[in-house]
Amino acid sequence: MTSTNSANGLTSARELSTVRGLSSDNLKIIALLAMTLFHAADILFPWWKRYLPDVSAALLLLFCMGVGMTAMPVMCFLAAEGACHTKNRKKYLLRVSLWAVPAHIAYALATGKPLNPFAAPFTMHTSVLWTISCGIGAFFALMHRTKLRVELMLLLLALGLYGDWGVCAAVAILCMALTRNNFKKQMLAMSLCFCIGLVYTYIRQGPVLAVVQSCFLFSIPVLKRYNGKLYNSNPLPRSAFYWYYPAHLLILASLRQIINCG
Repeated sequence: MTSTNSANGLTSARELSTVRGLSSDNLKIIALLAMTLFHAADILFPWWKRYLPDVSAALLLLFCMGVGMTAMPVMCFLAAEGACHTKNRKKYLLRVSLWAVPAHIAYALATGKPLNPFAAPFTMHTSVLWTISCGIGAFFALMHRTKLRVELMLLLLALGLYGDWGVCAAVAILCMALTRNNFKKQMLAMSLCFCIGLVYTYIRQGPVLAVVQSCFLFSIPVLKRYNGKLYNSNPLPRSAFYWYYPAHLLILASLRQIINCG
């Protein structure tokens, strides 16, 4: 009886060990929550216009935005994982690219950017789904056996400038996909990519926002807990991230209108 219980105990321990850490679905939830927190602070409470004189309010909003900065590295990491795991590259890239269309509408309404995709400005004009699709496409182009694969990769990375987080995020996806079997190299490549973005933020928007953006580094200990699994217990719907992105932006845009009208 004792030996049977011991055996069962060992089996249970082994089963539990396979689900320790964070799955892909867990990382998605973390990224979605962080992203929502950032967008809520950025869209509903523009601290630099309304709350800057109030130190406590400004610090709270800065904290929310700092937490939100961890979302993009996690999204880039998951995009790189998806690009490496997918069995149908064309279908995967097409799905992300198509969802970038409703995401653009929601992003434009929430941020005040032009709905016309061909209107200026041509940098960070649309949602992050466009940036992600460029990064994934660049990786697929480089893996494709064609003479122009490097040129196509560079073109897609350049097009990443058009989306939120810009070319830094697109290059981060490419680099993390290429170094997938070495976590340290992945994090080093990702950090270098986003540190370039820090320089741009510092020059254009000042040191305060640069410090906030540097909080992306807190995503590294979260990503270190990734266990390589899609889910630990109950899987999320595969389309959960895609529909949530435009939906939460539309809700925040509506709330902003209500606040402004009130």
